[in-house]
Amino acid sequence: MERKRKHRKKYLILAAVITILAGFVYCQNNLIQISHYTYQSEKIGDELAGTKIVQISDLHSKMFGKNGGKLIEKVEKEAPDYIFLTGDFIDQNKTEMNEEFVKKIVTLCPVYYVTGNHEEGMGVEKCAEFTEKLSSLGVIVLSGDAVSLKNNCHIIGVSDEQINSEQSKIAESIAKIKSDKKISPDNLSILLAHEPQLFDAYVEADVDLVFSGHAHGGQFRVPFFDIGLVAPGQGLFPKYTAGEYKQDNT
Repeated sequence: MERKRKHRKKYLILAAVITILAGFVYCQNNLIQISHYTYQSEKIGDELAGTKIVQISDLHSKMFGKNGGKLIEKVEKEAPDYIFLTGDFIDQNKTEMNEEFVKKIVTLCPVYYVTGNHEEGMGVEKCAEFTEKLSSLGVIVLSGDAVSLKNNCHIIGVSDEQINSEQSKIAESIAKIKSDKKISPDNLSILLAHEPQLFDAYVEADVDLVFSGHAHGGQFRVPFFDIGLVAPGQGLFPKYTAGEYKQDNT
């Protein structure tokens, strides 16, 4: 009888652990958590003071509620001046765009977008069709280009194809965009680049602020240590997973 009780206790503990882990994984994939960061710079100027940006990254075709209704509600409450979509908006194995979601967010404020590895993974033609569709819905697609946000601020966008094909030269490519667009060192430069592991190159290109995704917070956060477990392009216990990182002027 004693042996049976011990076995039963072990099974109950195992069942409890599995239930907790299942609940943890479900919450990690289905609850929307908003992180707030404040960025300060002398370059911002009066026109951009108090500007609020909402970044949405790596949805992988997942919608929260019908047509992303729950996510849209969260975004609306933040009342952003700009929305940045930093890649992997869709999954390369589930490429159908949620047009209703896009149509709604473009009514809130200007929306800027760069591709991630999953858009590029669809192939050149399909990726081009996808970005053209986004453009037709009012999204500003950036690919190796820069646009003026305000007189003293510019947004630079590099596609994930460019990041991967020009890894060793990506700093030069970004610097060239800044030069071509006559972006002065006195101007605030914001970079949208899907992959964060090339942060050293973004620093070398002397951009002020970078928005990236890709790492998914390290896929799982290790309890008690709050570190990511693994990320594409970075391997185990990656350096860039979530939050804010600073180096030199970037």
